[in-house]
Amino acid sequence: MKFRWTLIACLALLTSCGKEIPNEIIQPNKMERVLYDYHLMMNLSDNSKNTEREAQKNYIFQKHDITQADFDSSMVWYTRNTELLADIYTNLIQRFSKQRDYIENFLEARKENDFVSMPGDTVDVWPYKS
Repeated sequence: MKFRWTLIACLALLTSCGKEIPNEIIQPNKMERVLYDYHLMMNLSDNSKNTEREAQKNYIFQKHDITQADFDSSMVWYTRNTELLADIYTNLIQRFSKQRDYIENFLEARKENDFVSMPGDTVDVWPYKS
């Protein structure tokens, strides 16, 4: 009988050790998507006016169906639970690295090809020889 209670207590402890994310907090998968768009926008709009940046930020929140308050409170929660935030940023680094590699490969491929206008073209819009 004592073994049974010990086993039940151990199982209860093991299942309660996982970090449960409150419902009002943006869940990790969605938070990753929001942060991807957020950081992308922040880097692309470095030279934008404050009103333009604010509009872009609001667009991201609208796109992901969240508010500024949802985002802020979720970031506060995640900064108190750094292991989850670290996992999110590890995934973000991988996503941005893949995107950077894709762009670099694309630019390298364009650089290696000669650009030649097709007969009759007034503007050189064709990226590769035919």
